[in-house]
Amino acid sequence: MSNKNSLSRRNFLKGGKASRPDIQRLNPNWPTKRVAKLVRKKLEKTHPIYHPPKVEKLPPILPVTHSTESLQDVNWDMAAARHLLSRTMFGPKYPEIKEASDNAMEIQLSSLLSTMSPPDPPGDWVNEPSPQWDALIEEEIQALLDQYRDWMWDLGYWWMKGMMRNPINIQEMIALFWHNYFATAQSKVIYPQAMYQQNSVFRQFGLGNFKELLRQVTFGPAMMIWLDVHRSTQDEPNENFPRELLELFTMGVDNYTQDDIVEAARAFTGYLTNGVETNYNFDEGVASGNWWTNKHDFGLKTFLGQTGHWHGDDIINIILEQDETAVHICSRLYKWFVYQNVDETVVNEMANILRDNDYNIATVLYFLFSTEHFYDENFRGADIQNPLTLMQGTIRKCGMEAFDFSTQYFIHSQEFLGMLPLEPPDVSGWPGYRSWIN
Repeated sequence: MSNKNSLSRRNFLKGGKASRPDIQRLNPNWPTKRVAKLVRKKLEKTHPIYHPPKVEKLPPILPVTHSTESLQDVNWDMAAARHLLSRTMFGPKYPEIKEASDNAMEIQLSSLLSTMSPPDPPGDWVNEPSPQWDALIEEEIQALLDQYRDWMWDLGYWWMKGMMRNPINIQEMIALFWHNYFATAQSKVIYPQAMYQQNSVFRQFGLGNFKELLRQVTFGPAMMIWLDVHRSTQDEPNENFPRELLELFTMGVDNYTQDDIVEAARAFTGYLTNGVETNYNFDEGVASGNWWTNKHDFGLKTFLGQTGHWHGDDIINIILEQDETAVHICSRLYKWFVYQNVDETVVNEMANILRDNDYNIATVLYFLFSTEHFYDENFRGADIQNPLTLMQGTIRKCGMEAFDFSTQYFIHSQEFLGMLPLEPPDVSGWPGYRSWIN
């Protein structure tokens, strides 16, 4: 009897099931109706991107220590250093592991979590303004869409090169974590400039204050397009972003009501983007312009029991006042860096530290990476690496990170492995764990 979840070689090469999330989630009006039709036609002519079937089975519960005491100096050795670097960067090499083990754990953690200068952008195109689509003839639109596709793949390859040339620092891994956390797909966003901007936000704010990170992502063009904030008005408030904001990005399921989603949707009306810029001023924390004045719902709203003339920033502030938010964030961090089965004792302590330190991500990671729990021997080697970590890490370990691979090689390799950067299967990100094994 065949397994209904099995994947034949033919279907694998075709991209798996016939479902085309990249096409199904397109906005027929973005960036204009005429351009949207051409985008759809282009996607329909391409093979579907392969996404592995989700495996629901959880890993076994391991007999690990629940101790959040700091690892003793005597236990900080080569094996512990290897475990830390393997979970926080791509392909640590023997000399790097040896050097890390020779350092005190506190020194190594401080270095690992230190802020690095951002890498040079993949090209000057990251500053290209949004085109006037209505002023272009069809041939010009087709040419520009082809250019955008090439830039998008250049961006993906640029990032993968950054992974395999990763210094002993968490910057690239934390960027990948947040890309999976705020999963956004280039096929719907269309603008490579917007995807680059979001990717840069993950590096700049990924170890800092979560509120600022969330604000930068929320009001950036990529997320506005991805979850339809840009077309949410007082007459037609869109619930896509508020729902995922509560369920996936902050509080987790069962901690809010449908009424909270509706009221939050009203608060997130009137925000606009042209694909590169938005009507939101990050310095002042407000939106402006005719669209805001005419399309935002300025009425009273009751959200999570609080009533006021709320706008998007107010909703974020209220969410971060809820204890469940820190628990949810720390659970996601735990699953990525430690194990799929969450240890509630450890996560609750992480959440307390996160709240007490103004939602600073580096502080809670420093705590986690110093605990006896994190270094328990049962966790070592218990992680099923995702394809990006596996492939880029292997290249780095082999000393081939300076080799100039072709862009197409990397793009197609990651497609077949099921984890193409900038194209997650849905807003939940990649399911991970046993889904990577077929």
